[in-house]
Amino acid sequence: MVDIHATEEEQINQIKKWFKENGKYLVAGVVLGAGAILGYRAYDAYQIEQARSASAAYEVVRDAAAAGNKEQAKTLGQELISQFPSSPYATHTALSLAVVALDAGKPEDAVKQLQWVLDSNARDSLKHVARLRLARTQLYSLNKASDALATLDVKKMGEFAALYEELRGDAYVVIGDSLAAQAAYSAALDQWNDDLGSNQLLQMKLADLTVVNE
Repeated sequence: MVDIHATEEEQINQIKKWFKENGKYLVAGVVLGAGAILGYRAYDAYQIEQARSASAAYEVVRDAAAAGNKEQAKTLGQELISQFPSSPYATHTALSLAVVALDAGKPEDAVKQLQWVLDSNARDSLKHVARLRLARTQLYSLNKASDALATLDVKKMGEFAALYEELRGDAYVVIGDSLAAQAAYSAALDQWNDDLGSNQLLQMKLADLTVVNE
């Protein structure tokens, strides 16, 4: 530490002594700091390149699916998911492949894709989409109403609450529990909003059950 009361020459000598004793640590700190900055920049560049690659791959998968090349879309999609599992494009690819599987009459494959999304680090909103599609697949394509109800058994439904309740109502109808179905449809109607479009079909379902349960 430099004494502020020392003469100029003494201060210079003290500074020289300090640098002699601590200079190597100062240099090492500068080198480490520069290395960290370069490391972060390299990592950012890598992340950007990964995102670009995943985006390009997703475009190819989407084009193949749109052209009706189901097998090609499936193969390329699985490669994308394998190479970029943490990318948002992997989530969207899995959702797309579930649609491709349903179109091909393979609901079991759709279930696998949708379950992958639920097990991934996808955003909550996309997991809600995947869960609702999974429940619909279980209910309408696999005739497994009990499985659909189990899939829909979540506490936090967010802005998707009305869709959850309507689908629960559909599952209860299949099971034959008309009172539970009526309650679910009523809850769905209470939480419906304009963003979901018309609720006319939901009102018809509820009206039919109201007559049955009177």
